[in-house]
Amino acid sequence: MNSRFPNLPRRFNLPHRNNPIEYNGHTYMIGDFIGSGCFGEVYECRDEWGNELVAKIISPKLGQYKQFLDRTIRETDNLFNLRHPNITYLYDAFELNNKLYLILERCDLTLEELIKHGQSSGDRALPYIAKDILQAVHFMHNNGYVHADLHPGNIFCSILRDQIQPNSQNYIFKFKIGDLGITKREADLNLNYLNTIFADWMRAPECIDQSFGSVDRRVDIYHIGLLLLSLTRGDIPRFTYQEIVDAVPRRMAEGLSSPYRDVIARALRRHVDARTQTAFAVWKEIEEVLERIQRPQG
Repeated sequence: MNSRFPNLPRRFNLPHRNNPIEYNGHTYMIGDFIGSGCFGEVYECRDEWGNELVAKIISPKLGQYKQFLDRTIRETDNLFNLRHPNITYLYDAFELNNKLYLILERCDLTLEELIKHGQSSGDRALPYIAKDILQAVHFMHNNGYVHADLHPGNIFCSILRDQIQPNSQNYIFKFKIGDLGITKREADLNLNYLNTIFADWMRAPECIDQSFGSVDRRVDIYHIGLLLLSLTRGDIPRFTYQEIVDAVPRRMAEGLSSPYRDVIARALRRHVDARTQTAFAVWKEIEEVLERIQRPQG
């Protein structure tokens, strides 16, 4: 049993709104409900300093206790081990009064929400959003981890505001990777594991047909390609197994009018060895295109 969750009970009760939670010298105030997923619910939260956070409260479905426990411990350990400015920050993790809490930094919205509401700014914002994401992926890979679940719903945006001049319209957007619940050491990655967690449309070609190459960190590169494709198109395309095997995502990228189309297409190559090999290499390709766009003409 993980030391952060001793004597973890098998029954959970969700908290009452605005009830203070006292734990290890901190006070957390649970606020409004934000959303839910397979393993629990997320609430607004503030600490004793008034910092805006979120409380992820895990509540397993009947018969899923071990799966829930393994995932929660893995996500907690991953977040504590992988500290980076572009990875959502875990402040605290504890079990108290038959409830299990992960206290995380609060972000304003997801990349999925930005895309769906037409606010992602497409090519204009792509280099800056991509740089934040790619730095985090590069950091994870250098530390031997594969995220394995990169999609617009797991990319979070923090909007930094001027607290001294609150009426200022100058905002800074910072993008971060979140939801490290299925993140694994690359050495522990295997096809059976990935094929039980991926949404069908997210499967990399090598997860469908191993003739395309080995399953490793380059799964994340393929997912980055899908992310950038969504960002450029302004929607989130879904693909069938056959379309993935037939290279429809790559051909869709090649058909874009975006100056970044070739960068995206290379990240979406079916054959792993022909794909862009690292997150840093993807960034250098984007940077080269950006410099060409910004270069004075004539």
